[in-house]
Amino acid sequence: MVFGTISPEAQAEITRYVQGQAVLDVMAGGGELADQLLSFGAEHVWAVDKEFAAPKRKSPRLRWTQSYLVDFVREHSAEGLPRIGFLSWPVFHTTPGLIDLISRLETVIYLGVNDSFSACGSREFWEHVAHREVLCQVLGDQDVIVYGARLPHSREDHDLLSHEIAAFQAHNWTSNLAPRKQT
Repeated sequence: MVFGTISPEAQAEITRYVQGQAVLDVMAGGGELADQLLSFGAEHVWAVDKEFAAPKRKSPRLRWTQSYLVDFVREHSAEGLPRIGFLSWPVFHTTPGLIDLISRLETVIYLGVNDSFSACGSREFWEHVAHREVLCQVLGDQDVIVYGARLPHSREDHDLLSHEIAAFQAHNWTSNLAPRKQT
């Protein structure tokens, strides 16, 4: 399900990362965003969701797999996956297999909204991306954050994005991510 329209600024950043690339649309839902990724210039999109939804348009550049993520991870090696993943409006509870899957991707593009009242994405998701480099962030009605390489340690609490902090605050989570210096 798509909530609203992706802003031109967010489209430009998504396009910058997917243009000419193979992209894995994780928890693709009805496939609307898989179609948009193709229109943004993705060479191929592999959409994965536990429910099958026939794409609105047929394209030889779109592959659809009906699978729970935990099963998908078990059945596919990292070498066979695209390097770029797209995750839109993730649920706020733990999704078995999600962290294993996105750990295999070089780049993760997040689309969602976090504020002090709601959070898209589980605690495990936010803890995972707090250990990744932030390549860009576009805030708006639908926020886009592009995460890159895994860091050897988490970003310090003061380096977390407001979006990430809001995810922890929305559910009264504490981050406890950054290593603390002993005094």
